Amino acid sequence: MRKLLTLFSLLVLGAVLAFIPTKGFSQSIIYSGKITDADGNGVPNITVELRGTNLGTSTNNLGIFSIPGASKSTGVLEISGVGYAAQSVNATAGSPVNVTLQI
Repeated sequence: MRKLLTLFSLLVLGAVLAFIPTKGFSQSIIYSGKITDADGNGVPNITVELRGTNLGTSTNNLGIFSIPGASKSTGVLEISGVGYAAQSVNATAGSPVNVTLQI
């Protein structure tokens, strides 16, 4: 009886572990950086998107952005904002991307 209970417990534990998402245990790929104007001031509300994905964000009040959840460690960031020329920038996750916008 004891062996049967132990076997049943192991089966239940195995079933529970099979349904635990593994994404939480993988390393997250994050693109981050700062967008500034010609005077070096951070620019808020600039759109930053990772080309070929549905990932993107807007800069905060200091011009800082972060895009988590990417599947590749290199990519192209598409940067745009009202009153500034759009730019495409090669980026590597884990290395800050600092871009100066042009009018």
